[in-house]
Amino acid sequence: MLLTRPHREIEAFRALHASARNVLAWDAGRLEEPARGVSEWSAARHLVHLALVNEAAFDHIEALLDGRSGPCKAGGRLTLIGALVLGTGWIPRGKGKAPQRVVPPGEARRREADEALRRSEDRLEALAPHSSRLRSAPGRVHHFVFGDLTAAQWLRMARVHARHHLRIVRYIERAWSAARARG
Repeated sequence: MLLTRPHREIEAFRALHASARNVLAWDAGRLEEPARGVSEWSAARHLVHLALVNEAAFDHIEALLDGRSGPCKAGGRLTLIGALVLGTGWIPRGKGKAPQRVVPPGEARRREADEALRRSEDRLEALAPHSSRLRSAPGRVHHFVFGDLTAAQWLRMARVHARHHLRIVRYIERAWSAARARG
């Protein structure tokens, strides 16, 4: 059983949201244009995507806290990939494809990223007072890659996923800085 500490996950999530807010301070070019060779998505699209995934995870967490577990397909457990990702806290680059409902619009701009992050932050803060209940919430909800997740595991998955996309945003920042240095 993967031990998750929801209070720590929430604190780490808050730090990730702060990092995402710092990205929003970038100039429009760096924020809204892809850095070819690094990612087909701009930093703004990565921010919108991670916020959409957060919201979906928070929906599942709230359902589990309310006693509404979803359908399970993996026999009530994590898949091997789910156990590895949640256990290590690392998602390999370029290995997954986002479901259409969490793919950000192609023209995501600062405003869309700001609004998406604000929703994610608000939802996280609404969950924070319930962190002590996350590990004991009954039921699981199926994730298409990671298997059947508990409420605490959904929180960890969303946090690990957000960190993964913020890492890609750092690569984008490095590419823009290198391009600027070359003139």
